[in-house]
Amino acid sequence: MAEPIDIPLYGPLYVADGTKESLLSVWEAIIQNTGVRIETNRRVERIARNGGSFCVDTGNGTYHAKFVILAMGRRGTPRRLGVPGEDLSKVAYRLIEAEGYNDADILVVGGGDSAIEAALALSRSGKNRVTHSYRAQVFSRLRERNREPFEAAEREGRVTVMRNSNLLGIRPEGVLLDCGGECRELPNQYVFILIGGDSPEEFLQKTGVEIVEKELSAPTW
Repeated sequence: MAEPIDIPLYGPLYVADGTKESLLSVWEAIIQNTGVRIETNRRVERIARNGGSFCVDTGNGTYHAKFVILAMGRRGTPRRLGVPGEDLSKVAYRLIEAEGYNDADILVVGGGDSAIEAALALSRSGKNRVTHSYRAQVFSRLRERNREPFEAAEREGRVTVMRNSNLLGIRPEGVLLDCGGECRELPNQYVFILIGGDSPEEFLQKTGVEIVEKELSAPTW
């Protein structure tokens, strides 16, 4: 965002190309100053109009609101691999605090910036044994600010990168990887699957949001 945005009850906020940590500290300050109530671990199952308001059904209760703002992004429904053992408690679809992992065998799966940033954060202390699995040979979607540190971490041995590999299964004490046709089992305590999220299109249509595809016409000069 090239221009500052105005946050109600907070003031102008300039969102530059900074770190996630710095942005999170700003959001935490805004939450404390405004008193907005945050309800976590609430999956919205259905939104229905109820007279002049809306009824929002979740797995943990029902909420009533005059207005509903949809700002879901794609992280709310992380994409799964569908491999055996993916329901084990050691599998996660986002990294909360990298500092909480120490002297552990960790597998990160994915080829985007989120996966790369997670691998870098987990390897930063030098105490974890981090393996990164990606199904292709080249990481083609990375920002340069992540590419260079990631390549450095691989050269220094802080991250073991397994290109052209696919996760076949997850076991309590290990993982199975297909590495170019060769099945390999690695010791493992934690798995992070960071391969994006599923499109919310089906949920939006069920909610009553009409999705229209339009062809973009070429500009006339």
